[in-house]
Amino acid sequence: MEQKWLNKVLLYLGQILKKRGGEFTQKAKPPKQKDQITIKSQEIEEGINMSKYKYLIIHCSATKEGVNIKPEQIVDWHTGKNGRGWSRVGYSDVITLDGALHNLHYSENSNPYDDYIEYDEMTWGVKGINKYSKHVCYIGGLDSDGNPKNTMTNEQKGTLEIYLKHELLRHPDLLVAGHNQFSKKACPSFFVPNYCKSLGIDIKNVYTDNPNEYNGF
Repeated sequence: MEQKWLNKVLLYLGQILKKRGGEFTQKAKPPKQKDQITIKSQEIEEGINMSKYKYLIIHCSATKEGVNIKPEQIVDWHTGKNGRGWSRVGYSDVITLDGALHNLHYSENSNPYDDYIEYDEMTWGVKGINKYSKHVCYIGGLDSDGNPKNTMTNEQKGTLEIYLKHELLRHPDLLVAGHNQFSKKACPSFFVPNYCKSLGIDIKNVYTDNPNEYNGF
C-alpha cells in the first residue's frame, strides 16, 4: 500500500463521527411528502425509525474496467431527473479507482458509532433490507465487453479491506455480504464469502447464504 493514500483513508475513517470525508459529500435530507411512493417502493416500514445494524453490503457500480466514474455521477444516476428518481442515493460510501473513499450520504443527527441504522442514515442499496444495512460500492465491476468481473485496483482492494475491518471493529456482530446474495444480480462481480476468507475475516462475520446460486469467484 502506498502510504499517501493509506493515510487519507485512515484520516477519513478517524473523522467519521465529526464529519464524513471525501471530495464529494451529500448530506442527508428528510424526504419530502412527494417521496412517499419512492420510500414505500423500497419497503421502508412506516413508523420504524431505527433498526439494528446487521449487514454491510458490498456493491460495484457496474461500469467498465478503468472507466473513472465520479461520485457525483453515482448520485445523479440514482436521484437525478434522468436517473432512477430515488429520494436518496443507494450507497453510503464509494471507493474510486485511485482508492479514495467518498461519502455519498450522511445524517448529521445520527450517531455513526452506534449499532443502529436510523431512518435518516438509510440508503437504497438492496430492496427490503435497507433498514438493517449499510452499503459500500467500488467503481467498476465489468470487463471491456460488459461482463461481470472483479475489476478492483490494488488501491481499491486496500481501501475496501481497511473499510471492512474498521466497521467490524466498531460493530463485532456485523455480517459482510454481497448484493448478489440478496438479489439475482452479479454485483459486486465476486462472491463476498470467498473474498472475506482471503482477507482473514472471521466466518462469524460473514453472511454465507447463496440463495441465487451465484457461482463467480
